[in-house]
Amino acid sequence: CAMVTVEIAKLDGSLQSEVLEPHETVLDLKRRLALQDGCPTADFLLLWNEVILRNEQLVSSLGDSVVSVIRAWTPRLVENVGYVAAQNASLAEAISQVLKGLEEKNVEQGQVLWIDLHCSHSYDCCAYFSSDLPGRGKLQVAWGPVIEAEDVPSGYQRAAELAKGKEVISVTASSMASQHGVQIVVFSSAGEATPSGEAGFVSASGGTWEMAATKAVLEINELQLQHGQLLGIDAHNYHPDAPAMFGAMYSRDLPGHGPLYLDWVALNQESPWSFFYEAGCKTSEGKEVVSITGSSNCEGRSVQYTFWQVSGDVPGYVEVECRDGWGQAAEELIQKLRDAGVEEGQVLSIDAHNCDLDSPAVLLAVFRRSLPSRGPLTLRCQILQGA
Repeated sequence: CAMVTVEIAKLDGSLQSEVLEPHETVLDLKRRLALQDGCPTADFLLLWNEVILRNEQLVSSLGDSVVSVIRAWTPRLVENVGYVAAQNASLAEAISQVLKGLEEKNVEQGQVLWIDLHCSHSYDCCAYFSSDLPGRGKLQVAWGPVIEAEDVPSGYQRAAELAKGKEVISVTASSMASQHGVQIVVFSSAGEATPSGEAGFVSASGGTWEMAATKAVLEINELQLQHGQLLGIDAHNYHPDAPAMFGAMYSRDLPGHGPLYLDWVALNQESPWSFFYEAGCKTSEGKEVVSITGSSNCEGRSVQYTFWQVSGDVPGYVEVECRDGWGQAAEELIQKLRDAGVEEGQVLSIDAHNCDLDSPAVLLAVFRRSLPSRGPLTLRCQILQGA
């Protein structure tokens, strides 16, 4: 078969010729351009006769017209979010059911926000999507092999290798139904490509979910990542009574789009997973979503966290670790809040926890200075201790 020559109108006004096989697609052409420019294929829009070309379209169908290139990174700001969920004794079957459900809802490439896994007695899989995001063509999701690991950090290390060079949808971990350890799955947009640099990860745990989430975000902040370089944050544990854990994967080789600032909202209660899925859709409205992720929890409860990119004011944190008892820890925490300039009405939450009876008392306060002040901070603490 004769080769196909496509004339490309570049952003700088120049023309570039690309010679392709007739069976190659628009996505194949995007991969060539992405390799030349060192950017993700998702950043390209190709226009032909003022129509956006779909990934699966054959280049042989373009004829002699010039294809225009537009670089168009799209923030994941969404107003309408939907989900597809499945539960199955088989992890692979649960995933397959969800991917089939996305296809039936006509979800396109680029419109899946996050795919999440969790496990209690069986495997639960949920994919969140938004048709507010521009579609690039037929949805093609790649996943596997499933990583089985004794501990989360070693599993994430292997997941980082699998994520290299891929347009990651999510990296999500779940406890295993019948044994200790975790299973981790990397979901990506099949055929799409990103700069093939190294991926890194952060793993944080705590005695409470809010403590673990705060630790994870603080560690992410220390990395000084740019907006667009964080691949997502996932909630998980080894089993319902084990410590809360969050894992986050990132790549500094992805293009940055300004500073990364994160906020989140959480649910922690005994409800069916359908309640959490619907709540995740509602809490994502009007936000630039990073991930919507859940996990089993102790005493029959479950948790769900929605993380998103924010601009401007972000929550602040103060933590105290004290071996002189809870009373002294409370006094130190209140003083630290005052020293930080926090005023009445600006404290969002205070969490108390420790690892065991012989470990230090730990208090964590979350605040937001943009909230209206009601004057100087007048916190008091009452300690109730049982046998």
